[in-house]
Amino acid sequence: MAEQSELTVSQGTLVMTHWSRHPLLEVRWDAIPAQIRGPKPRGLWLSDERDGQRGWKEWCKAEGFRLRDLRHGRQFRLNLSRTLWIQSAREMDQFTEDYRTDDPVNSVSGPSTYFIDRPQVAQRWAGILITPHRQDRRLAGSSRWYYGWDCASACVWSPEGIAG
Repeated sequence: MAEQSELTVSQGTLVMTHWSRHPLLEVRWDAIPAQIRGPKPRGLWLSDERDGQRGWKEWCKAEGFRLRDLRHGRQFRLNLSRTLWIQSAREMDQFTEDYRTDDPVNSVSGPSTYFIDRPQVAQRWAGILITPHRQDRRLAGSSRWYYGWDCASACVWSPEGIAG
């Protein structure tokens, strides 16, 4: 499995899994709402289930969370040329610095590490991938937006983020 993953990454794609209670037969890209400023993007959520990664399935089982939503896994090939891939603490800090924005409710507070300018990110990228999971940044004040990302995963909001 590791050899296949390495080969896949070298070809500019990464196989990711979408977990759901019912089979996902098609992705309705037109049904994904527009991005808003906030901690999490809107889109098709995919999990990195490669060996050694802390994917959604492993996290759900460890936490006893939404286990019935793990009934069906559908694989997608993530197009890495159109996906922002954050792999290191330094890259996450740079992303936060580049895209943090004002709190949409409390504009007096100034740029926040909790709110990301998702519309600006969506203009440049078709999705975002954070793997390996950055536990060291999950509780860090410098990247508070990442707290809700429980595992190594991606969110894709445009069909350009999926290869083939």
